[in-house]
Amino acid sequence: MILYAVRTYLLAQPAIAASLGTRIYPRRFPAEPVLPAVVMHRIEETRDRVMSAAHALITTDLRIDIYATTDFQARTIAGQIDTALDGYSGAMGALTVGVAYVEALRDLVDSGYLEELEEYAISMDVNLTWR
Repeated sequence: MILYAVRTYLLAQPAIAASLGTRIYPRRFPAEPVLPAVVMHRIEETRDRVMSAAHALITTDLRIDIYATTDFQARTIAGQIDTALDGYSGAMGALTVGVAYVEALRDLVDSGYLEELEEYAISMDVNLTWR
């Protein structure tokens, strides 16, 4: 659920929508991807429960991988996503995000993920606390 909420939130940001169109994908690329594009993965999700609440706070670690045809394009999109998410709190679709942090960025050198395409890739680790 959080992957789709993050996707919808990111695509509502004008700069990100201008850069990516709708090419933010949960978990994997389509069969014939067009770059630039983003793939998001849920790495871990934990729930902090209290006795009086069925669903208390949920903490999710996401990995957001940005793929582009140039290094500049990949870095630009990574900056746009960083600006949109780091420190964000508020509504994200039907969910409420307490806080989101971009915890790490790394270059993926020769990722080889898209063997048929020459790509530049950047990976981001994002932590969200939500309910």
